[in-house]
Amino acid sequence: TELDLAARDTQLRLRDALSRAIEATMRRAAGDKLQDGDFLKDVLHELILSYAKADIEGATLEIRVSDDTRHKLLDWIINEISHKVSDKMSIDLKGSLQQAGFEYSITGSTVEVTIESVVGALKSLVGTELREVLDKALTQENS
Repeated sequence: TELDLAARDTQLRLRDALSRAIEATMRRAAGDKLQDGDFLKDVLHELILSYAKADIEGATLEIRVSDDTRHKLLDWIINEISHKVSDKMSIDLKGSLQQAGFEYSITGSTVEVTIESVVGALKSLVGTELREVLDKALTQENS
């Protein structure tokens, strides 16, 4: 009985350690991508043009990024994007976000794309898959 309990505790600690390692890896990867100016330009370009094509006349797309990222993107927004959507919407780029990534609001809805939100979404997917793989491995081991 004690060996069974020790084995179960070891399995639970292993599952927890694997989950923490995967989360740390996801945080690092998400942080790298969400701080990459070129990546953000690509994502925001598609986002902005999608809203412009949806004909949301007169709307203001408010985008919040870190102050550092705002400086990297400001010229790009002014020179590359604003003229493409100027007759459909206005863009308000703010440096008020305290972390990597961005948030955007339009017509009363806000979407957050930050390290926390990306890792949270991925963690729920990976966590389920990881539990299934470990449970399957443990079931086969105990058979």
